Amino acid sequence: MEFVDAERGGLRNVEEMETLRGVVASLMGEIPHPKVQVVAERLKRQKGELVKYLDPLQEKLAELPEQVGDCELVRLCLLEWQLEKGTTPKGNPNRLETCRQQLLQWKEEVVN
Repeated sequence: MEFVDAERGGLRNVEEMETLRGVVASLMGEIPHPKVQVVAERLKRQKGELVKYLDPLQEKLAELPEQVGDCELVRLCLLEWQLEKGTTPKGNPNRLETCRQQLLQWKEEVVN
């Protein structure tokens, strides 16, 4: 239930996350284990609570390109975050280092 969409490199919207939460809760509800049932019920009860931060976060991220002047930087930062968390495929172990090098290069260009 990651709120960052690895395919697009951006945040999922509230509707996507609510749909995902509903699907996960329904699927978990089918697993006959008491602890899983508790989590499934909690997911159903917390509808809206789990995604209420997304709209304010989207607004703040929308301001970021204006402040830094480069939308690619925002996508690059999200990619680095995803790689750091291990949410992207691990087919290329050098992706995180490549991403960091791109960030450093961008920082040097801005400073100079």
